[in-house]
Amino acid sequence: MEIFKKNRQRVDGPTNTCGASEVDIGDRDGENADTTSAGPQLQEGTTHTQGEKLPPGPKDLSQLPDSGRTCPDLKRYPATEYSGQSKSFNKNWRNQFTWLEYSVTQDAAFCFACRLFSHTHFSKTEKYLLDMISRYDEIVKKKLSGPGNAKYTHHDIQNELLDIITGMIRKDTSKEVMETEHFALMVDETKDVSKQEQLSIVVRYLHQQSLHEKFLGFTAAEGLDADSLLKKIMETLAKCGIDNNACIGQCYDRAAVMSGHICGVQERFRREVSQAVYVHCYAHRLNLC
Repeated sequence: MEIFKKNRQRVDGPTNTCGASEVDIGDRDGENADTTSAGPQLQEGTTHTQGEKLPPGPKDLSQLPDSGRTCPDLKRYPATEYSGQSKSFNKNWRNQFTWLEYSVTQDAAFCFACRLFSHTHFSKTEKYLLDMISRYDEIVKKKLSGPGNAKYTHHDIQNELLDIITGMIRKDTSKEVMETEHFALMVDETKDVSKQEQLSIVVRYLHQQSLHEKFLGFTAAEGLDADSLLKKIMETLAKCGIDNNACIGQCYDRAAVMSGHICGVQERFRREVSQAVYVHCYAHRLNLC
């Protein structure tokens, strides 16, 4: 894994890029570090359990997702002279970038998520998913304590587990919406990395005196006309067991195909659910200011 040393060209702050686990360190007047706050020391090549390798990166960084990131609050961070300027880790970055880790031994910054969930360490992520489920399911826990060759980390099994979890979350959301009897609908569309248009669908409702916003999922848009988009929205609600007649509000961006008062999605939706009032998304409105 490529490492970017701190004496590279200056940047104003760390950049979270999934292609790298270590990020540049920018300007700050610094002195010698107090290493008493360093993270746990582990020998390189050691394992937590048999057959489980440690994630990439220095030994003083966190080794498990549950451990959280390691970013010690030092009184002083080491400084290095570069092009006549003193550079060191910026203490303010600890709160500004919640994904940032700092290694005292290497005087370098790392991306917590990139290290723990990189493709090179994906088998550990798969095991973590199973361990998490086993905390709440005795059957899964019993299976994991069985023969050592039954790892359950094949991608088909992992995808099936994710589908099951998704179904459980949607079932709980449907139950809460049915108990509430009313909900608002929020939809937006965007292209993924393959240039396929995806609809993001969210429901918002009040349950037990608390507001909830639940993401129902992404669904590929087969067409970008109002009829096609409305069809996908209705199919998603039906798939999640949510009665569209309980909808009292719609929230979209200002695109004509979504907000049009003659033949936009909001108008077509209101023809079927008359009480579903359309509201222009406030986040989109703010961006237009």
